[in-house]
Amino acid sequence: MLYHHVFLSSLFTSIWNWKSIYLFSSIMMIVSLFAIQKVLPQECKQTTKKEIKYIDIVLNSLSLLFKNKNVRIYSIYGFMVMTVFSAFWNNISIYLSDNFSLNQIYIGLFSLTGVAGVSVSIFSNSILKKIKYNSKSLFIILLMTFFILSIIKNNIIILAISSIVIDAMIQLIHVNNQSNIYINCNGNESQAASCYMTSFILGGIFGSKFSAFLYVNHGWLAVCIMSAVIGFIGFISFNKKQICFKGLDDFEN
Repeated sequence: MLYHHVFLSSLFTSIWNWKSIYLFSSIMMIVSLFAIQKVLPQECKQTTKKEIKYIDIVLNSLSLLFKNKNVRIYSIYGFMVMTVFSAFWNNISIYLSDNFSLNQIYIGLFSLTGVAGVSVSIFSNSILKKIKYNSKSLFIILLMTFFILSIIKNNIIILAISSIVIDAMIQLIHVNNQSNIYINCNGNESQAASCYMTSFILGGIFGSKFSAFLYVNHGWLAVCIMSAVIGFIGFISFNKKQICFKGLDDFEN
């Protein structure tokens, strides 16, 4: 996702122009449409009397957010990390262009630092075992990284290292969320996944919109402060959760 989000868009803009991004996206959506129609099984006629509406399926899936505290907590964490991810990467291109005078090719190459950070998922299992599947330390590292970025400005080396750390922490929290969200779901794992991914995507939308507003009106510092605050909220809320719920079996259904 990061590779397409920054690297390909920067490459297309430098070779053609920014409109080529929308053309490419439209073509890929059409290709995906035909691929889905080809791969998915044909609809079978139902013999049941009661017809199930799609909206009812969606509402039933999302109802687990209110019924299962474990699902609700980790869905909120998913919302938070995707908000930070979108806030950072949606504004990094214009920040690099304005402050470091980088062209689109170099901005695209810079995005590969994020790919390096995401690659930490290869070792996520061993890392999460060492921290006992507690994201508190990951949130505090995320907080400190954005705090450093808010203080040290116009240093592209610090920015590159920070992007690796940020993406690594976000990836580890994301994996940890998915590892813990299915506890006590009682066969409702698909509903739990729907709740989590819905919150995850909504976090991306919120992070994109709100961070863009902050960047336009208050600059890069405001984006860093916003992300640091989210990291702090994640730290104290996760710590509180650990106090209130000492065992995983204590989560309610």
